[in-house]
Amino acid sequence: NYHSNLVDCNSYGRLNFSDEDGNQQPQFVKVAVDYEDSEKVKTVIKLLESRWSLPAPNLLISVTGGAKDFHVLPELLAEFKKGLMKAVKSTNAWVITGGTNTGVMKLVGEAVRSYSGSNVTAIGIASWGIIKNKEQLIRPT
Repeated sequence: NYHSNLVDCNSYGRLNFSDEDGNQQPQFVKVAVDYEDSEKVKTVIKLLESRWSLPAPNLLISVTGGAKDFHVLPELLAEFKKGLMKAVKSTNAWVITGGTNTGVMKLVGEAVRSYSGSNVTAIGIASWGIIKNKEQLIRPT
């Protein structure tokens, strides 16, 4: 597969976005999970809950769709953002997307950024092969 290869990698840390105005430095980790190996899945869950101190969610909201950019009427975009954040706040949910800044995933990112309440847990799961400048994310061994 072009965008994913199983390799050992020491890739984790915090991201710094030069174009962002907030103090957020989101965390990242590269993982290869064999879903038939429940111990590897448990390790990822332990990382999220223990190491990153994310409270366990009551609900997972997975927003999927095309990565192609499209135009949304401002009224519909406002309702989408409002509805998504209302669902997140009322259920203590995690929002999960494909982890890129395109298409519907970009709209979710805009909704999360515009939310001015308590923290929102948003998790992007992207294939390693599509990450721009991924070499900068690998720690020297």
